[in-house]
Amino acid sequence: MQSMGPRTPASKTSILAVMDENRKRLGFGRDNTFVATPNVRNPAMMVEAEAFSHHLDKFERAVREYHKRVQGCVRGLLPLLDSNLPRVWLSVDEASGLAEPLRPSISHGHPSRVGGEYDMDAMNRYLDRLDRGIQEDVLLPLRRWQEGLAVAKVRALHEFLVYNVIRFLVLLLLLPQRLHASAAGGCGPTDHRTL
Repeated sequence: MQSMGPRTPASKTSILAVMDENRKRLGFGRDNTFVATPNVRNPAMMVEAEAFSHHLDKFERAVREYHKRVQGCVRGLLPLLDSNLPRVWLSVDEASGLAEPLRPSISHGHPSRVGGEYDMDAMNRYLDRLDRGIQEDVLLPLRRWQEGLAVAKVRALHEFLVYNVIRFLVLLLLLPQRLHASAAGGCGPTDHRTL
């Protein structure tokens, strides 16, 4: 590998020529009128989206809690519906102490079952449908919105970084011009905000 020696004045001239060509191609003239400005609407929209996201998070937690409680209530109700009512014992003969159970009649097919003729399989299908509906129709769209916001945050960060890198490159492009102007005793722009 050959070592590069000190730059010759010809190489300095060619670098300045390339820099001037790049300035012209990018629309930066020697007059320093270019002012890089950030897109100020994006941060404002991001602030509002963040606030809305906070409300969505709270709502999602509330929906999950509500769903959990409904599932717990109904799942706890199923064994009750499938159980038999306690029997009432009637005394047949007080002297002998004999008693016989009196069967309550709730329905013809299941006379003593609390739920009567309810269909446990149908109830489980309805609970599964409720579970799918909450997951697919409520929670999934909420999650997708939050994922979209996460993507927007990454893009906003990317735009911020690109803006600052471009701004840095513009400063680098204009730095030789400023150095040249100050070395020649001219007064170049001194306000960094004009860059």
